Amino acid sequence: MGILINILKLGRFHFLIGGFFLFSLGALWSLLNGAYFIVEKFVWGYAILFTGHLSVSYSNDYFDTESDRFSTPTLFAGGSGILVKHPELRIFAKWIALSLIGISLLLAVGFTIMYSFPFYFIIFVLVGNLVGWFYTAPPLRLSYRGMGEITVMITMGFLMPIMGYLVLAKEIGTHFFIIGVPLLIYGLDFILHVEIPDMEADRISKKKP
Repeated sequence: MGILINILKLGRFHFLIGGFFLFSLGALWSLLNGAYFIVEKFVWGYAILFTGHLSVSYSNDYFDTESDRFSTPTLFAGGSGILVKHPELRIFAKWIALSLIGISLLLAVGFTIMYSFPFYFIIFVLVGNLVGWFYTAPPLRLSYRGMGEITVMITMGFLMPIMGYLVLAKEIGTHFFIIGVPLLIYGLDFILHVEIPDMEADRISKKKP
């Protein structure tokens, strides 16, 4: 039971609240611009985002274990601290992350077939999952090479809300970018607040977010 609890803590499920908010905002914007609300599409679409988003918590903790040794976990920064205390769980974190990415992609394929979506929808989901994985995973390690802020801005400003928009509207209209730009600023604000508590740990581990 203790192992299961620690594995669940690795997921840091509170981060999903923001993802659901951004997805819902995109969906609402599509409704205001002529799309129709279909519960099944909304739920299925969010399931695609949910699994992909959740995978990031597991992969980040897996690849950030060494740098997390120098930080103190908080609600939003410093990782979960679970793998620092229980390194034997690292293999679980890695395979849970990969499994969630696989589920996200399978759901995207099923969604595309079920609702006759264009093939680029699957590519979009794949790109989103790869961005989450390579945020900390080698060889790209975006958050270690000065690309952390830009990556989070793109994810929160475009990828997550566009997902909500797409599942209902099926295609992106130029009016989406009316909300996209403010959300980019929101993403920057979020990542800066997360990075501040980790400044010293990032310096010691030579991390350049």
